[in-house]
Amino acid sequence: MDDSSPAFTRIRKDVETHPVVLYMEGTPMYPLTARAAAVAQALDAMGIPYKSVNLVDDPEVKEAIKAFGECPDLPHLYIKGRLAGGGDAARDLAKSEGLKDKLAEAGIAAKPEE
Repeated sequence: MDDSSPAFTRIRKDVETHPVVLYMEGTPMYPLTARAAAVAQALDAMGIPYKSVNLVDDPEVKEAIKAFGECPDLPHLYIKGRLAGGGDAARDLAKSEGLKDKLAEAGIAAKPEE
């Protein structure tokens, strides 16, 4: 896919203007895969605001995100413009302290636990 395509342009804009972006199949409330659910639930539990992109609604972006991040597996989690994890790596990050660490390294703090 051409990196000047409209889909690449939209992805680039999203990851440059939002500190955390989750490209997933489904929505945070209705994720269509266990991996996407794990990442969305982890971000929600930490109180991290993020933009989610439902790839089911946009097949062009779904194909482009795989090339953009050079990772064929979904979901894709971007933190401060960088791919933090795709597919199983994103899920594993969400199920460990790794996600909190990556967010902290990027200057994004989780809400204090109650």
